[in-house]
Amino acid sequence: MSFERFRGAAAAGALALVACTQWSTTARADEHAFLFEDGAELLAQARELYVEGTKAIHQGQLEKARVLYLSAWRAQRHWQIAGSLGHVEAALDRYRDAAEHLTIFTRETRALPTADPRVDPRDAAVLAQELDRVKAHVGTIALSVEPAGAEVLVDGAPAGRAPLADPVFVEPGRHVIEAHLDGYRAVSESRDLTPGAVAQVSFQLAPAPPAAVVAAPGYTVTPAVALAPTAPPPVALRPPQRLRPVDRAVLIGGGALTAVALGMGVGFAVRSNAVARERDTYRAGCRAAGAAACGSYNDLAQTTWMTGNAAAYSFLGAGVLALATGAYAIAVPRWQRPIKVTGSLGPGGGDARIEVAW
Repeated sequence: MSFERFRGAAAAGALALVACTQWSTTARADEHAFLFEDGAELLAQARELYVEGTKAIHQGQLEKARVLYLSAWRAQRHWQIAGSLGHVEAALDRYRDAAEHLTIFTRETRALPTADPRVDPRDAAVLAQELDRVKAHVGTIALSVEPAGAEVLVDGAPAGRAPLADPVFVEPGRHVIEAHLDGYRAVSESRDLTPGAVAQVSFQLAPAPPAAVVAAPGYTVTPAVALAPTAPPPVALRPPQRLRPVDRAVLIGGGALTAVALGMGVGFAVRSNAVARERDTYRAGCRAAGAAACGSYNDLAQTTWMTGNAAAYSFLGAGVLALATGAYAIAVPRWQRPIKVTGSLGPGGGDARIEVAW
């Protein structure tokens, strides 16, 4: 429909959709909300866009009006916006979109009371004629899908979930209709639609068969699809291992050297104490007789010092060897005893055995 036809219809008074509902005489464009049926309010953003779209119609800017009405529709899906948007789309020959929005307007206004003052009967009549006109240019798919909740797709695009409130409008040509629902087999069907054609499509989804049960390793599947455990093989936490000859030699050698150093320390300490006692017997005579009589005393004193130092170094060496041997014994993993656990496990319990290899 051309703009002249659109404006002529409005001028004749057949369409009052410039203010699609009966706004009160006190309502103004700058108000934040407007009261509609059942106390619901048109959101401020949607109403502002709707008013701007109406102004664009007065200025002859149909495409701008369509964009503004569409933005208002996305902000709030109200029947007033759907009717105005569908009428502009019909004037712009956007038949499929017009059919969708005019159908929503028709369905929702029919649910209103017959004498509802917000819908002018002349508006409803004009929009009903527009709906019939645009339907002649598109294909209509009337869908019946069971069970409820199944997702419906047309040409891969979501069309809603069953049951659908309205038919699906498509451009003329071949189209693929699908229905999906978890736990059911998906179904699809293709239809060729000519302008004005109506296709009745019914889908009855069948439950999908249960998935095949695959037994996990160590289990078998019984005819009743019950998993029964099989006896597991013994599980070795650590494989049996033996001490290597080199490790054995190091540990034995370290222990032997520690014992030798410890024995030498004890021997030198005993010798040092004995010489120290003998040295003390010469101390008084050495002081009385002078340096000539102190030769034995000096020899014994030197021997005491040397044996004492030897005992101290021997004890120190024994301690170092003992620490090194102990550290080596801890660092060698094979020095730890191997442990083996065997047993069985079933639905009613099981038993386990622990064996330590000495």
